[in-house]
Amino acid sequence: MKKLYQVPEEVTHSYFYSELEDEVFIDDGNMDSLHPVFSYEILYYTDDSHLVVPWGDPVSIRKAEGALTELREKLNEAFSKRASDEVKTLMKKAAAQFIMYLFWSNGKPVNLLRLKEELQLLSIKPVNVAERLDFVLTQPSLFHSYKQLDQLFIEQTKQYAKNQALQKHRH
Repeated sequence: MKKLYQVPEEVTHSYFYSELEDEVFIDDGNMDSLHPVFSYEILYYTDDSHLVVPWGDPVSIRKAEGALTELREKLNEAFSKRASDEVKTLMKKAAAQFIMYLFWSNGKPVNLLRLKEELQLLSIKPVNVAERLDFVLTQPSLFHSYKQLDQLFIEQTKQYAKNQALQKHRH
């Protein structure tokens, strides 16, 4: 069932939500983390208690990886066609998906409120992630931003896999 939710400050970021866009519809019976972006976090921060959280769940994290892989392919195509409107839309989704993947693979919900500080607290992350992500979010339509985001995703995937292997080895 679709319900209207207030976008909480924890996921309010000018790149993803404008000041005018402070409410979103979410179909909690058919959840999609990108429609709207950060929908699991919106439900979580608005205290929706029946929510099954995806962060820390290996299956959800693998799905996030798969979604990012699909977006990468679409972005490659959009950039090669020089379709700037499509690039804008896809980069927003890809950046959101990467941020979700980054936080979820650390067992946490996305929190954009103090993004740089939150990124510092993550134990599994690419080198210089805060600066690199800031570049992507401030200049998203550049091809270089896409390549930076792509590298961040590859690095995070490796870091997460390494962490998972170490966790298995310890148990």
